[in-house]
This record gives sequence, C-alpha cells and structure tokens, in this order.
Amino acid sequence: MCTLKDIYIDILDLSKKTTNCYYYNDSYYIGINKDNSAEEFIKHYFSQGQKALEEDIIRYLDKMRFEHMRSSFLLGVYLYNQLPFLQVAFGKKIDRYIKKAEEQDDTYKCENERVEDETRSIERIKFLYLWFLTCLYHDVGYIYEDLHDSLLSQYFVQRKRGFKREVRFIQTKRVSHKIQKIERICKYIVKEISCPKLKIDNNIPDSIQENYKKYYKLRLLSKRLYEDICIDHGIAGGLRLYDYMKKKHYNNCNDNRQVKLVNNLWWGPVIFENFIVPCVEAIIAHNVWFSLNDKCDQKYKVLGLEGLVLPKQGDYRKSPITYNEYPLLFLLDLVDTIEPIKFWKKALKNKYKWHRTSKNGEYLSFFENTKIEVCKGNNCECVVKYKFENLCKNINSKHENINRALLFLKSDTFNSQVKNDCVELKFSGMRPADNIIINNHNH
Repeated sequence: MCTLKDIYIDILDLSKKTTNCYYYNDSYYIGINKDNSAEEFIKHYFSQGQKALEEDIIRYLDKMRFEHMRSSFLLGVYLYNQLPFLQVAFGKKIDRYIKKAEEQDDTYKCENERVEDETRSIERIKFLYLWFLTCLYHDVGYIYEDLHDSLLSQYFVQRKRGFKREVRFIQTKRVSHKIQKIERICKYIVKEISCPKLKIDNNIPDSIQENYKKYYKLRLLSKRLYEDICIDHGIAGGLRLYDYMKKKHYNNCNDNRQVKLVNNLWWGPVIFENFIVPCVEAIIAHNVWFSLNDKCDQKYKVLGLEGLVLPKQGDYRKSPITYNEYPLLFLLDLVDTIEPIKFWKKALKNKYKWHRTSKNGEYLSFFENTKIEVCKGNNCECVVKYKFENLCKNINSKHENINRALLFLKSDTFNSQVKNDCVELKFSGMRPADNIIINNHNH
C-alpha cells in the first residue's frame, strides 16, 4: 500500500505524464511540502484558465478547505488513473458532451485541444477540466455556510419568477470580528442569485434535481430538517459558480456567436451549457442528503422531501448515485467522504487548529498516515483498500465511521466494508472489457 503523501507527490510531478494532473500545459510545479501551497495550487489552476477566483471570496475561505479540496482533487485523479472502468464511465459522458457541443455549433472542434503527448487523450483532458472545476470549487460555498453562527437574521424570499434568495445580516450587540468579515463579503451573499434551469444532460439524479430548492429553503429557514440553520454550502457554491462562469462565457462571446476561441480557450453558451453546467450540478448535489433510516423517512415525508427517501433493497437503501450513471458526482461524493483532512478534523473535534498561517506539518501527517491500494478482482469487480495508521489508538473505529458515512453511495455497483484493518471499497457490475487494464505503476 502507498501513502497518500507519496501518491500526491507522484501525481504532481510533471515529468510523469501518465499521472499529470494539470489541464493546462504551461502550469508550473507546486508541491505539497510548501506552506499554503494548496491555496496557491487552486488559485493558479483557475488563473491559468482565465477564471481567476474572486479575491474577496478566497480571502475568507478557511485554510482547511483549501487543503481538503486539493487533497480530494489529487485523490480523485489517482482513482481515475487506477480504475479503467471509471475512465470508461467518464469517457461516455464526455463523448456526449462533445458531440452535443459540436452539433450545436460546428465551429467547436475539440481536436484543437489535443496535445503532443499521446497519453493525454481528449477524454483525459476533458476529465481533468471537469474534475478541477468541480473538485477545486466544491467547498467554496463554506464562506456562506460557516457564517451561520454569526447570522442574527435570515430570511428566504420566494418570488413568482423563479427561485431567489436573500440573506440579511443585522449587526447588534454581538459585534465580533466575524461580523466585520461578513460585512466585507456581504455584497456576494445579499446579491440575488436566480436558480437556473439546469438539467442540460443526465448529470445528477432526478430525486436531487427536483428537491434541492426545497432542501435549500428548509436548511436556511427551519430547524425542522436539521438542528442548525445554515446556508447549504453545496447549493450556494454551485449557484455562485453558475453565476460567475455564465458571465465569463457570455462576455467572452458577446458578438452573438455560440462558441469562440479566445487565447486558445473555448468560450460561449455552448461551452457553458455542455461543460460548466455538469460541474455546477455536481457541486449543488454533493451535500444534499438522502434519508437512510425510518425516523428520517418520516421527517422528510412531512417536509415534502419524499423524493430524497431512498428505497429499501434488502438490508440497505439503494443509492441512485452510481459511478456508471453519474461518474462526476459519484467520484466527488466518494473522495469528499474518505479524504483524511476533512475526516480527521471532525473525528478529532477540532484538536487541530486550522489558521491561515498554519504550517504544512499540520496536515502532512494525515497524508503520511493514510494508505491506499487498488486490488484487481475478477473481470467484473475491483477492490480499493483504504486505511489510516498511527493517528489514534482505536483506528478501526475510524474505519467503521468511514464505512457508515459511505452508506449513501451503496448500490448494486458499489459497496464498502471494514476488513483486515482497512476499509474495502468494492466496485462491481462493470463489463470485463471495461476493467482489463490496471495501471502498472504503483502510484
């Protein structure tokens, strides 16, 4: 088994083309040992594509979120490299996106994006594009959710023309530095963001697509769903990305054209609808929780969220999120659940203080003590072993926590169990032809 630290260093090494994680050819090396390298990595990745993130948003995002997003991104790239059936699932989706874009405007030819290195196929390049835009943004919405302790007044506005929301902040005697921070980024939160009509392709399950607006409203206004009231970071972040990227794509193609090549990058409504919206939908969906027990079933049904009640299948609830139907959302949900920094921050109950000035040693220990290995089963299944070491006394109890947290992904094609001092992630249901090549490099 290899440590995540070794795997991440290997993936970030630009000299190893088969594991190159960069979508942009002229990206420079940013290792994991440098302090604040995760923030630099994410900002650079977006800047390379002329999609620089707003400084007023990035400035107030917790350091841990940067580390978690980069770690999740690299873990996802590793799984993509190692699991050929996952490459096939992404390839099918990407082929549809490309075909649809070319049908909408024959100006767009994805062949222009090919590079000299033959190992970087169009499917891989497009995967890296979808994955970076989704994974390196998926927790940006925490700048909204993390504010809920300081919010003294919240309200939700439903208008006749679509779904809109506003959040107001009222400063009272509870003046704090948090309130001052809120005021500085308030312009991004109080701004009304209309909920777009998404569903351009089959990117997320219908049950989430049809219920996320009501789910968002209940989380914002009522304690009937959960004990705390907050702005859901997934939905807020997804809508923020939608709003931000739509303006960029339409402004870069403001001559009534549907697609346009600017500085060797494609822009326009066609690109936005076929390659940006799938990322937006995955981010919106990744934190919408299904009901997994009878008590929660009753609550969801009373609140009108019966669409999020998973059907029983024997002794478990069958998830609609599968790697072959929704590969982008599945991969995001999987790595978001097992990634060690986020997991251990919760498990250790904030024993580690995550400040923007924290040193890299505070998170490298998690990478050094987390191991992973891909084991080939028969032609129709594959097992990924994942384990923690040396991070607490009863380490197997943490493996059990991971296993329980993955119940929302359990289906005919994915299952997990704790076995031999590790969590085994079992993938099944693929065609033999889709699972015949496992990369022969260790990392």
